[in-house]
Amino acid sequence: ADVTWKVEDRKDGLVLEVQAVAGSSYENIRVSGDSSVSAERFAQVWWAQAMDVSEDRAISAREVLEQSEDSRLVYDLVKMPLGSDRDYVMRMTRKPGAASGAWALRFRSVTDPRRPAVEERVRMRVDASLEITPREDGGCRFVYTVFTDIGGAFPAFFLRGAQRSGILKHALEMRSRAESPSDK
Repeated sequence: ADVTWKVEDRKDGLVLEVQAVAGSSYENIRVSGDSSVSAERFAQVWWAQAMDVSEDRAISAREVLEQSEDSRLVYDLVKMPLGSDRDYVMRMTRKPGAASGAWALRFRSVTDPRRPAVEERVRMRVDASLEITPREDGGCRFVYTVFTDIGGAFPAFFLRGAQRSGILKHALEMRSRAESPSDK
């Protein structure tokens, strides 16, 4: 199986790459780039935004099942304009690398008996990570890797462009929020 990354797009200093996933018609999508803010600042903004679904038109409902300082478990209901609604239970974690100054955030769908899969919705599978490392100049480098299988009858190749552009747009928006003086 081909496990190499292939550059598909570049925008405003970010690079979007894709990688085939064995046994899936969906792909890993990776966006990497740099920010002028510290790794800690970048991680804090991303972590806070992960709970803000107010501007996300796709997520129509969120239920927080568990929450601590560095871990969350949420249930999301996702509206699909064409087709059945989707849902997932997601574990979000963050880990600061105290000595190195690096941060690792993880977003992974899990099974939870409080929110089992139901017939009227399609259960999505998500596995994403954000690795943030400090640079010597005080800024940071980040690598955001996402795999999303929306399930159901939609052919993956039909959704590929939307997934890629959505992930790139999200990374650009998060960098902009982190670097915005009004958000500090």
